[in-house]
Amino acid sequence: MSRPPAALAAALVMGAAALVAGAAGCRKQEAAPPPEPAAVRVEHPASGLAVAALPRALRLVSADGALLELAPTDAARGGRFTVAAGPPEPGGINLVELTRTAGAELAARPEGAFLGQREMIAPWGPAFSARGTYLENGERREELRIFTLHPDRSVDRLVTLTYVYPAGDREESGARFNEGLLVLGELEPLPPPAG
Repeated sequence: MSRPPAALAAALVMGAAALVAGAAGCRKQEAAPPPEPAAVRVEHPASGLAVAALPRALRLVSADGALLELAPTDAARGGRFTVAAGPPEPGGINLVELTRTAGAELAARPEGAFLGQREMIAPWGPAFSARGTYLENGERREELRIFTLHPDRSVDRLVTLTYVYPAGDREESGARFNEGLLVLGELEPLPPPAG
């Protein structure tokens, strides 16, 4: 006895659906993506600063001495990022003048070019950047300097973030600038030493 065409088509569709459902049940369950690594806090007692959450693109080199030293996580990118805090300045600090001076210094280097400055707002107040390129040991370098005041506002102290890296295209330059902004945004004062 033959089935009507409509019944045959329905039986085929139902059989195919059962096969697909069975195959889906046999597939390995895809593993959930690994959890994001915990944020790394870096403290630098000499400057009285901490980076609350180090950006993933950077790693700690040293928190000893006068400078907090960071470098790209991917060593092939090259570069050195430092954070330093100056001594207390009872007479105040002119961030605009420091930025102008940095631009002139960058432009005065061998084959130097000042690429501009920006005014930004950090969580505790103003910040200014100066960026330029120059030739060093036969290689083109780009340097970003960010000037701000120490987030412990009990006294004026200059904080300087300096990022020197191989000069690249606009995209790489923008990525480095963003890394500088991320560090700036994560700076916070360390509590005063107990005692």
